[in-house]
This record gives sequence, C-alpha cells and structure tokens, in this order.
Amino acid sequence: MAAIQLIKGAGVARFSQSKLGGEPALGSEVLIPLDRSGTAMNFLLQLNFGELATEPRGILLVYVARDIEKAQAKDRKSYRFIWEAAGAPDVVQPTVDAGSPLVLASDTASSDGAECEIFPTTHPRMREAQLICAFSSNGISYSDARAKDDCYSHLVEQAPSYKLLFSLRTDTGTNFLSLIQQDDYTNRMLEKAWLLRF
Repeated sequence: MAAIQLIKGAGVARFSQSKLGGEPALGSEVLIPLDRSGTAMNFLLQLNFGELATEPRGILLVYVARDIEKAQAKDRKSYRFIWEAAGAPDVVQPTVDAGSPLVLASDTASSDGAECEIFPTTHPRMREAQLICAFSSNGISYSDARAKDDCYSHLVEQAPSYKLLFSLRTDTGTNFLSLIQQDDYTNRMLEKAWLLRF
C-alpha cells in the first residue's frame, strides 16, 4: 500500500474531510465514547478513506481518553476507533492518487507541526509495536523479557500479522502508531485497530 503524507492545511475542514480535531463527520449520529472512568473521550483524528485511491472506502474516527498517557498499551478503554463504511452520507470519491499529498485540514489553531501518514510501510519502532499489539490482544503486557521467553513464542510469531494503519505526530510531540491485523483490515473491521502511544 502506498504511503500518503497528510499535511496541515489552511482553513476549516469540510465536514467529511480527513482532519485533526474539530467535529467528527458522524457528529450527532455517534455517541462520544467514554473511557474507563466514564469520562467523554477527546476526538483526535478523522480519516476519510474516500479521499484516498485505496480500499476500503469509509470514514475512520479516532477518540482518545483524556489521560491516555497513563494507560497501558493493552487498555482498549483508553481509545476508540469508529469505522463507518462507504455508503454513509458524506463519504466522498477519491480526490488524490496513491502517493500524492493530501491536505490534513484542522479546525484547531494548535495543530501546527502535526503530521500524519497513512499506510506507512515502516517505522523505526515497527517491530516493537507489532509485538506490543500481539501481546496486548491476548491481554498480556509486553516486555523484552517476555518476548524472549519460550512460553510466549506463539505471540512473537503472531506479531508480523500486524500492519501499520497510520502514524501521527501531534504538535505537542506525542507520537501515535495505529496497527491492525491484516485479516481485520481485509474484512473491513477497522474498529479493531490498536493505538499505541510512544
């Protein structure tokens, strides 16, 4: 899959446009997810796959808990992915070819310096991220010691099945990686993606 760099754009995002912050495209139709303590999560990112020359078509909304920096990687209550497949109102046709720049609009003035990449082919912490996802999906916290322990070799073998969905560096310097198992991506189950904070 081709990597598509998203760069902060000027002006206010269209309702369904890929964007950082602002209002999600499915606004009133989707309840704001709650974290483990029952607090409303913050809207982080919206990716409209209809703007990309790739499958699947739809809109992916990403929410994070206000205290995500305190959460363990295996805590799926610290973030939430909502996937609305094509056919939803406002899912647009492709506007760019794979490998072309796509503007990441922002409704917030504080997003200068934010950078997102869709379908990156690699990342300096890719192997570690894959291992964290493989362990976390089985309810086990990852550590280097566990990865070397033969008792967990089956999880180490599962790690390569996780592919990068996107990477995001916020203007505050927080780095997020999202990974998804290839089968979940193929079956258009993007809500099963993992979000790691580095």
